[in-house]
Amino acid sequence: MFLLAYLAPGDPVTVFYLSRIGGRYSHAELDYIRQMLGLDQPIHIQYFRWIWRMIQGDFGQSYIWNQPVLPLIRSSILNTLRMMIPAFVLSILFGIVTGVISAAKQYSKTDHIVMASSLLMWSMPWFWSGLMAIYIFSVYLHLLPTGGMYTFGQPPTVVDQISHLIMPVLLYATSGAGFITRLTRSCMLEVLREDYIMTARMKGLKERVVIYKHALRNAILPVVTVVSLYVSYLVGGAAVIEFVFAWPGVGRLAVLAATQRDYPVVLGINMVVATVVLIALLIADISYAYLDPRIRY
Repeated sequence: MFLLAYLAPGDPVTVFYLSRIGGRYSHAELDYIRQMLGLDQPIHIQYFRWIWRMIQGDFGQSYIWNQPVLPLIRSSILNTLRMMIPAFVLSILFGIVTGVISAAKQYSKTDHIVMASSLLMWSMPWFWSGLMAIYIFSVYLHLLPTGGMYTFGQPPTVVDQISHLIMPVLLYATSGAGFITRLTRSCMLEVLREDYIMTARMKGLKERVVIYKHALRNAILPVVTVVSLYVSYLVGGAAVIEFVFAWPGVGRLAVLAATQRDYPVVLGINMVVATVVLIALLIADISYAYLDPRIRY
């Protein structure tokens, strides 16, 4: 990550100071600024200094915002989590339920409708669906605000923030739900062909018990794996959603920092996102033992 960040053309001094201040600095002054920021050192020296500070909990100082990186990321990622968590829960619940219904009614009209809808939800790019949602619900129907976290000029309230969250959360949720629906259906169809499912039906168990108690628990393991990876997908898509809806989250912060060559912020966000993804994978691994009695740690 460190090497890729520094392979980008230009450096923070050239991009930030010359573009913002109009090139009024001399080369000697720019070299002095590089020396103050530690950018005049060889890249391996900069890397080991960054690693050593990061181990101690110091992610450095932002070049653009002139404040410590960690508090800057903390405030942004909390805003992103406000949008991601409800979208994550909705997409999982909706995707699993519709996937199970579609598998239980294979080749029926319900199955065809669910599969077509899930493909449409998964295929729509966020920047296009976001603009369409703004046009329909904000510009045309005047039901929801166009973007932002709160209404400008009004005191922040919970109701006002929820109204700003509705469109980005639903866009987040529908995209993930489409993929989870298709995966759940595929896994359920494989399990429903197993011998023990036929045995359960021959014993006279109700179809609801066969599907939700016996089939779903065994079909859910691949879904759990993909859902844990879905966290990184949501974080990656945060930049698009947050730019479309002007939401002050970590994705928007990452793009702004990258365009301004604010390396400490970019690296700090990458480390935080990588940690979140690893925690999600760890939770998925632990949940396997609960879902499948054959797995023990």
